[in-house]
Parts: sequence; structure tokens; C-alpha cells
Amino acid sequence: MIAHPDPDAVAAFVLDRAIAPPAVLPPGLLSRRILVTGAAGSIGSKLCARLAAMEVACLVALDRAENNIFRLARELGPRANATVGDVCDAGLIEEIIARNSVDTVIHAAAYKHVPLMEEHPIEAVRNNVMGTWSVAGAASRQGVGTVLLISTDKAANAKGIMGRTKRASELIVAAAPVNHRGSIRLGNVLGSEGSVWTTFVEQIRAGLPVTITHPETYRYFVTSGEAVDFILRTVSLVHQGEIFVPEMGEPVRIIDFARRLGQAMGREIQTRVVGLRPGDKLLEDLKDDETEFERSTDPGLHRIADGPGAWDEIDSWMRRLNGILAARDAVSASDWLAQFAAHFASSSAPYQPAR
Repeated sequence: MIAHPDPDAVAAFVLDRAIAPPAVLPPGLLSRRILVTGAAGSIGSKLCARLAAMEVACLVALDRAENNIFRLARELGPRANATVGDVCDAGLIEEIIARNSVDTVIHAAAYKHVPLMEEHPIEAVRNNVMGTWSVAGAASRQGVGTVLLISTDKAANAKGIMGRTKRASELIVAAAPVNHRGSIRLGNVLGSEGSVWTTFVEQIRAGLPVTITHPETYRYFVTSGEAVDFILRTVSLVHQGEIFVPEMGEPVRIIDFARRLGQAMGREIQTRVVGLRPGDKLLEDLKDDETEFERSTDPGLHRIADGPGAWDEIDSWMRRLNGILAARDAVSASDWLAQFAAHFASSSAPYQPAR
């Protein structure tokens, strides 16, 4: 019996698909001076470990979680400059970029838990939307060449607060006055903290019924190794605000996922249907209904044109949002998210391929 299954070791069985082998990464990555926000999180820490192992020219790992960044600093040692700080502090971000001559920002910092963000919309908007605006603006003012946002499939046809904040973040990055900018949408990352994986493992180990929101719930999954690989490949592809979506295989029915995980742990499981939570969907989308995938130079990455809006106009919308957040008006914040996405998605310029 496997009490603590390694996600990477059993991923192929649990997901019922082949796991993508690491790709050959662009050699230019080694000369990059990279800032990773949300560096102590599940994806951020894996990404930093990979970049440190590659010995990129400079790696700055930023997170506001003191204990987690402390642990990451010990793991990475002198290969990274681990820093405590909040992405909403634009002055700090500018200082970090200038001090380390950062040329690439990978923005992974975000609140991600769907039902929790439904309960705390003000904090979700402040951290995810204002934080992205802060980072993108600081990067622009300091002449950073590349900004990549780590987004989520929940941003497509977004239903809940979390997904809408990430869609707003995609639009902010697309409009940023940075030469190379864009986003990558990931599905559920196998084994990430607080994910369905960790929840199910805890329930199975305790002999409890596995809680399923709905028998016909499906999700897209990637392993942490696949996610990091896709992110690093996308860094060299973003240009005019595009959204890249990795090839993640077919969506997995969650009840089948739970049963396979139980088998991997040597346990027969029972399930308990608890109903969809606020913000949940039966199946996540990879693109909005009105958009189409385009070919990318990387066969493992689909591309969505997300033509940029005007940065000055973004600034105006953000100033309005700042007043809403100061008043802690959750209803107006939710309305703002919907209006912002509708306005900039409809007013986006046609996509022009890079020459």
C-alpha cells in the first residue's frame, strides 16, 4: 500500500494518459535574469528549483509567505535571491527589478481556491487583479523585456470570482507596455497544495469517503513537471499578449480519478457527492466561446489571440477598482470584473503575427 503516493510516479495511471517528456528548452533561457512571483507556492517553488538547477544568470524568488520563502531559500541556497514581499507593492517590485537587472518576470502569485475566493471576493480581486497590475506596471517602468502570467483554465468562460480575476489579469498583461508579454493557462496541477489530489489522498488515508462535487465533473490535469516545462517553453513564445494553452490530454472525470488514486494507494474507496460549490463548473473550458485556437511554433502549445487594449485605459479602470476595494464593496467588485472583461475582450485589436 502506498500511504503517500508520489504524483509524478503514479500520474500516468491516475490520469490514464502518457506523461509528456521534458522538451528541449530554448538555450536563451540560461542568460535570463528572472523574477518569479509566488515563488514559494506549489508551482512557483517547482519552477524556481528548475531554474536554479539550470543555473540561469539570475533568479529572484519573491513571496509574501515568510515561512515558505524561508524554506525555499534554504533549499535553493546561493543559486537564488529569495525575497519576502507583496506583489501589490509596486515600489518594492520596481526596486527588486532594478537591483537585480531583471529582464523576465514570471508572475505566478495568486489566490487560487475557488470556493474560498467566492467567500472573500475583495481579497481575491486585490491580490490577483491589483497585484498583476502592480507587477505589469513596475515591469514596464523598469524596461523589463518579458512578462509571463501563470493563468488557469478557470479564466475561460469564467464563472466564479477566482476565474474572473485571472481573466482580468490576462487582459492586464496583454495590454502592458512590455515588448514580450502574455499568459499560459494551466489545468489542475497534480499534487499542488490544496488541490483535489491532496484532498483525496488525505481522505483515502483516513478511510473516509472521497467527496465528489458531482458525478459528471471533469477537469484537465498536468503534472508539476509538465507545468514547469510548459511555462519555460512559453517564456520564449509570448509576444503580443497571446494566451498559450498546453496540450493536457482529455479531461478526466473526477470520480474515475478518485478510483484510480485509491487503487494506486491499495484502497477500495467510497464516494460521497456533496454538490457543486459556488464558482464550480462541471467542465472547465480552455478558451472562451468567441475565441479560436491558432497554431503555435511549439506543437505542445495552442495559442489564443488576445489583442491588447490601451494601457492608459487599463489604468483608468484600475483607479476605479481601487476606490471599490477601499470601500470594501464586494458587489461592485464583482460587477467590475464582469464589465472589465466584457469591455476589453470586445475592444481588443485584431491579432498581428510577430514579424
